[in-house]
Amino acid sequence: MFQQRRANDFDDRLLRLIGIPAAGLLIPIIFIGHTFNDYCYWQSAGFSTFYTLLYWQISRYFFLIGNRRFPDYQQNGHRIRWILGLCFSTILVLCNVIHFFIEPHLNDNEIKMPSVIQVNAASFTTFILIAGMYESMRNFNLWKTTAIEKEQLGRANMQSQLESLRNQVNPHFLFNSLNTLVNIIPEYPDNAVRFVQKLSKVYRYILEMRDTNTVPLSTELEFLNAYIFLLKERFGENLIIHINIPLDDESITDREIVPLALQILFENAIKHNIISSAKPLRIEVFAEKNNEQLIVKNNLQRKNQVQEGTGVGLENIKTRYKLVCNKEVEVIVSAQSFMVSLPLLSK
Repeated sequence: MFQQRRANDFDDRLLRLIGIPAAGLLIPIIFIGHTFNDYCYWQSAGFSTFYTLLYWQISRYFFLIGNRRFPDYQQNGHRIRWILGLCFSTILVLCNVIHFFIEPHLNDNEIKMPSVIQVNAASFTTFILIAGMYESMRNFNLWKTTAIEKEQLGRANMQSQLESLRNQVNPHFLFNSLNTLVNIIPEYPDNAVRFVQKLSKVYRYILEMRDTNTVPLSTELEFLNAYIFLLKERFGENLIIHINIPLDDESITDREIVPLALQILFENAIKHNIISSAKPLRIEVFAEKNNEQLIVKNNLQRKNQVQEGTGVGLENIKTRYKLVCNKEVEVIVSAQSFMVSLPLLSK
């Protein structure tokens, strides 16, 4: 999970460093009518900078207190009224106390003092600008926090869905494999030993891949070879498999797919099609579209009655691709063949 600051917290040091002097220099020009060439400009700028610094710190303090006191979005109205009320009343009192009782003692008698209206107008305009900047910062941080939390929630939901889908990928072929093993032990004990070794390798891979979103194609093909050994023991020459992927071509084998996708597609082809000496099932695996797609293709000879599904199948692969990379798995069915196109992903 990401760690981040609350929406009410922000770093405004640069804003204050630039904003306070800038306001101090501009206020005499905007509200009092001075220019840079006036002999009294810099004294007025000094007073306005002092005012700005004082009001900025007061406004900032009340703004932060208000944010912590009314943190919820539903309390926004109360928060704004609370901040405005405190800031306006405090600034009104301070502005006039400084103007009438302190500033005359600091001011050169030859320099005309601004009127009380000018002083209050400058003070409250400065406050409104400060409040507007801080409110904008708060809303931006709140939006950013909400967006990140939404992303985190989406990722957590995606991981939950992926975990659910992975849990569907059970070694349901284990029952058939054990039946095959029982048949070959009496006649071919050496084959039985190799069969158990391959079965162990397949089972271990399935368990290891439950916590993985994608795997290199080379890893999946290595697993597939062990899986094909089990299938060939079951079906013999009635099952013909061609893997047309050059293992030394890293531009293909280093690409990634969702784990166990090939095993699921092979198992589905076997489940839905007739496999016999008269009608052997042919399965091909090859790359297309500049190695962007991995194709799994089988000849189509549907069974009249297909055993009930176990929840593991093409929809599982489609959903996992959608969650992992938001890419589509393409299915092309003709009278002669059934073809699935899996996106090959970059690392």
